[in-house]
Amino acid sequence: MNSFRHILRAAGVCLCMLPGLVSCVMNTRYCESAQVNTGGWDLGDTLFFPVEVVESPTYTRTVAAHTPYSLKLGVRHTNEFPYTSLRLQFAVEYLDSLGRPVATLLNQDVVAPLTDEHFRWDGRSWGSFYEKEFLVSRLTLSFPKAGLYRMRLLPVGNQTPLPGLESLTLTVPE
Repeated sequence: MNSFRHILRAAGVCLCMLPGLVSCVMNTRYCESAQVNTGGWDLGDTLFFPVEVVESPTYTRTVAAHTPYSLKLGVRHTNEFPYTSLRLQFAVEYLDSLGRPVATLLNQDVVAPLTDEHFRWDGRSWGSFYEKEFLVSRLTLSFPKAGLYRMRLLPVGNQTPLPGLESLTLTVPE
């Protein structure tokens, strides 16, 4: 009986992760997800998303220098999330050969609305999970040269830890 419960729990976790994985596969140049700590997202916990940018892309799943891209953020959360929107600090940094930031291309606050005008959770839902995707910036993002970059997300607000967040996904569509 115990092993059956474990199988059901594993199947439930897989089903909850499936929509995020499918969105990462379809028509994207880059897609990376980061899980949030199950105890809540602390205000000091930065999520990092590495991006390798190439000068001349050899296949479709690469990010090219000097090419403008839009950037989407997917937020997966539960009913435990206490707010109607998620406030984040978003930055894109160029890294040196040792992985240290040497230049910041973009640094802005982002507000991710998670409810509709009637304050109901917006987006797709699977059981107790909700997922919403939106554009991070109305501006396009362009990487000035080939190399290693990283995008970073940090929660902004007063509550720590921030409960109810499951994962965040950054996507560069084709």
